[in-house]
Amino acid sequence: MIDAANGAGLTRGQQPFLMTATNDNFTPANFWPAIKRGEESGKLSHLDAWSINVYRGAEFGGSGNSVFTQYLDLLNSFRVKRPLIFGEWGTPHTTRPAPGPYGSACILPLKNLDDVDVSEMGPGQPYYDAKPVARFLNTQWNTIKTNLMGGDNQVCVGGFIFDWCDEYWKANNKSSQKGGPNDNFFDTGFAGNYWDEAGFGVSGALPESAYGPNKPNISRTLFKGYTAGVKVFYNASSWNAGELYRP
Repeated sequence: MIDAANGAGLTRGQQPFLMTATNDNFTPANFWPAIKRGEESGKLSHLDAWSINVYRGAEFGGSGNSVFTQYLDLLNSFRVKRPLIFGEWGTPHTTRPAPGPYGSACILPLKNLDDVDVSEMGPGQPYYDAKPVARFLNTQWNTIKTNLMGGDNQVCVGGFIFDWCDEYWKANNKSSQKGGPNDNFFDTGFAGNYWDEAGFGVSGALPESAYGPNKPNISRTLFKGYTAGVKVFYNASSWNAGELYRP
């Protein structure tokens, strides 16, 4: 498939930039099995980068569980070294009070974390481990930028935040559609501590009826994760992989 995609690009007079994605199924004993198997096959000459969908909190695992360090270790075991792109990362902007001594495991309806005052976040508060979405996403961007400037430790060349907008096809029945909300409390994995897939957007969802011929221009609700100045970076300094992109 990679060879075919490369050939398709060449027929259009372009040298394509190709990547392939895998979920973050890292274990200490087996670093991303699909990547390892692909590299060991010796058949990926046209592959430019690996992409991993990563949800490990604001610092992508941080000290002791850093995806950057782990990926670098994996790269060093191969002859060919390919840059890393984060295929998905981010946080839902939805939340509920935390479980344990401060609340119940799941209190519905969902609440937009943008509407939770910072005074309600922190130890002893209903949202005792929550963080403002804008702060969470900016920490992630800054963590990526730190690796971009990491010299010999740089492996990342950018990534794609998930998601541009809430998923409209889940908008009318968030509680029962596959993918969200999940009742499990995720500690520091997300700004609001819950995996609510329909709420990952940095802008609001619209019903399908809003699209189509003779419809008015679309106007979306922009959440704080957007207005905080979220930007997508592609850094070419070490990998010659591209240029700076902005949404």
